[in-house]
Amino acid sequence: MKGLLRILLIIATIALTSETYAQCSSSIKEETTFGSIQIVKTNWQYLVVRGGYSYGIEFIHNEKGIRGVFTSKGGVALEEGNDVVFMNSAGVRKVYKFIDYGEMNTESGQPVYSNTLELDLDAIRWFASNTMSTIYVRNNTTLQMRKFSVNGDRKAEFQSFSACFLRAISKGKVSDAKV
Repeated sequence: MKGLLRILLIIATIALTSETYAQCSSSIKEETTFGSIQIVKTNWQYLVVRGGYSYGIEFIHNEKGIRGVFTSKGGVALEEGNDVVFMNSAGVRKVYKFIDYGEMNTESGQPVYSNTLELDLDAIRWFASNTMSTIYVRNNTTLQMRKFSVNGDRKAEFQSFSACFLRAISKGKVSDAKV
């Protein structure tokens, strides 16, 4: 009986590991190590999708630390000094600042804004262990804040996406300045 339970446990572990690997392989775009520097980049992940606009993020780990490239397609401009506030399902909010001037391009005639968020290992751990229910984009110049609810599928995808990124980075190689 114990032998059968052990075999079933091994089979379940292999199945879960294979599923996690397959899931993470679609999230991770690049994973390279140069000496003591590890570079990990994810694919772009949708966070909010509505009729005329969408918001998403990709994570990057390199010699500068952990960053998130946040993108607004058809939404609000993302300017240096403004914030993105993530709120989990328990109502806990965490604020992350844009640290670059930001870029504006067009895609099919629609404005596409992107900017870099300064993140750290604790932020990625928090994203990986919580479901984000709401995202706010706050303009600190005009004091306007836009609220975007995250639907159920996007919540689970972002949590899984963050967990894959967390697993991919070598904790000993993280240049981790606290945000």
